[in-house]
Amino acid sequence: MEAKTMEFLRAHAPCYVYDQKMIQEHARKLLAALPGFSVIMSIKTNPFLPVVKTVAGEGIGADAASIEEVRIAARAGMQPCDIYYSAAGKTDEELREGLFRSVLTADSRGEIRRISALAKELGVHARIGIRVNPDFTMESDKGVTAKFGILEEELPELSRELAALGNVTVCGIHVHVKSQVLDAQKLGQYHLNVFHMAQRINALAGFEMEFVNFGGGIGTVYDDTMEKPLDFAVVQAYAEQVCKENADTLKARLIVESGRYLTCDAGTYYTKVIDIKENRGKKYVICQNGLNGFLRPVMTHTLNKLLPGQEFPPPEPMYTRAHAFEFDILNEETELETYDIVGNLCTAADILLGDAHMKKANVGDIVSISKAGAYAFALTPVMFSSHSAPGEYLFTGEEWISK
Repeated sequence: MEAKTMEFLRAHAPCYVYDQKMIQEHARKLLAALPGFSVIMSIKTNPFLPVVKTVAGEGIGADAASIEEVRIAARAGMQPCDIYYSAAGKTDEELREGLFRSVLTADSRGEIRRISALAKELGVHARIGIRVNPDFTMESDKGVTAKFGILEEELPELSRELAALGNVTVCGIHVHVKSQVLDAQKLGQYHLNVFHMAQRINALAGFEMEFVNFGGGIGTVYDDTMEKPLDFAVVQAYAEQVCKENADTLKARLIVESGRYLTCDAGTYYTKVIDIKENRGKKYVICQNGLNGFLRPVMTHTLNKLLPGQEFPPPEPMYTRAHAFEFDILNEETELETYDIVGNLCTAADILLGDAHMKKANVGDIVSISKAGAYAFALTPVMFSSHSAPGEYLFTGEEWISK
């Protein structure tokens, strides 16, 4: 690692550093794989403004899961027509703001009725999207229960309700059934299934399909010994088929959410070794801001301990795989040792990596952890024990931008 970078890390760790060039490369690769589609960033994966601005600069919009994420996207320079606001349980105040600052997507029939009341109060006709819970998944031709969306089979009844309301038109749908998908065939077929559902919905009164948001699913490899990257050639072939059918029928805007693909690999978490000690035969490397700096490695260690060697549905985004993160001690040591890498919180759960067999660590060394660009800082309980939060920086290749 360059001396300039090490000097920066020693001065600023614990911190997250995001590689701007890698984010741009991933954005361009995703756009190239989906010709005819718009891509929107899942802001919840990494709402750090310099990162969102970088993504916006590539012509990518926003999937906003809160009104604050709508505001972040706007501050990053995105236009309301490129900000898709979809979340369960929006308040009236959030709906009111979302109507004018985003493409507002209703999550329930009750929410549609509240939007109608707001629209009457404001003297406008509301054109909105709806979140649909389809009667299929990526694995089955039958739907499952979820807290999100309106059931596909309820849409004919909703059509009649829209006619009675008179001041709301559904101009698009949002569907999301799974994230972190690496099976290109499965993902491509899902895109086709969603599009065909959109065609059926468009035939109902009160629905005018101006956009079809297929949701996320673009996966990131966390363990290259067990996973293979998404085959973008297969994804592109399916995308081209959807685009052809769309050109002949709906002529809608086709949208895919990026999930964590844009930023996950581009982020690294760095923390500093504060103390080293042995306790009844076990060595501990104690770092600044462990669990309260980067939660996901702690969750990975905890679940691996509780369910050793077991396969189970990953509780995304808290946990993905057993060996999801790469750790390194940034020094020139050649001697290897076995130790636990832990944080400095007042809880025994604060273990970043157990029984690590790595280079000898010294007080003052920097520890790096990979896959820290998505669901990292945003997911971490930084206020635990009221320590100072880690910093965030976007590295441009020349400088580190903090805001």
